[in-house]
Amino acid sequence: MTTSTRERTAPAGGSFMIGPAEAGSVFTPERLSDEHRAMRDAVKTFVEREVGRQREAVEGKDHATHRSLLERLGKDGYLGIDIPEQYGGAGLDRISSLVVNEAISTAGSFAVTYSAHTGIGTLPLVFFGSDAMAIRTRATQQPDGSWRLDGSKQFITNAAFADLFTVYAKIDGEQFSAFLVERSTPGLSIGPEEHKMGLHGASTCPVTLDGVVVPAENLRGEPLDRVALIRRVAATVIAAGGYPV
Repeated sequence: MTTSTRERTAPAGGSFMIGPAEAGSVFTPERLSDEHRAMRDAVKTFVEREVGRQREAVEGKDHATHRSLLERLGKDGYLGIDIPEQYGGAGLDRISSLVVNEAISTAGSFAVTYSAHTGIGTLPLVFFGSDAMAIRTRATQQPDGSWRLDGSKQFITNAAFADLFTVYAKIDGEQFSAFLVERSTPGLSIGPEEHKMGLHGASTCPVTLDGVVVPAENLRGEPLDRVALIRRVAATVIAAGGYPV
């Protein structure tokens, strides 16, 4: 899965919404490459055939079906479009990400499963982003170098069947960082499914950490102060979340 579309220099922040647009700076569907069209059509076909025939299971919170569909997309490389090649991803351009997200958007609750996995579930490992102003989970380093995590997280997408969590925590009350926590780690528990107004098939649960201990190497990225983390978060939101939307 390759594409060679040249990236254009993007305006800073949200200035593209109020600033003047130069001729040729606005990307339109007519300018999609053959590779982009092939990717879009392949994902559309997958949604129509694979998700469509299992729609009842998808919307009925059959988590095994959601995992199976993700695995199918992963085998074809669609779970790593935005991940650099050095981390095992495809390292494709933003237009590739856009057309795939557009094609998957008709998949109902599975679209949430996909976007949560490829976005907030995976990209923090690359960009290190979170809600810096709301972190209450605490991380305390132990004498042997490991870390103890205590706290809770609310409204976690895919929590019912995720095997690995990226947990953001406050260190010594001043700095912040992220930790990898496996589902089987003692002290980690998953709460009941939330009853949402829509997208009922997408898993959304609370996650509680009560004395969860992870090895030192599970610390992801250097501890940052609040201002530095907010800056990193802003870059994450713009780079990862805003473009496909």
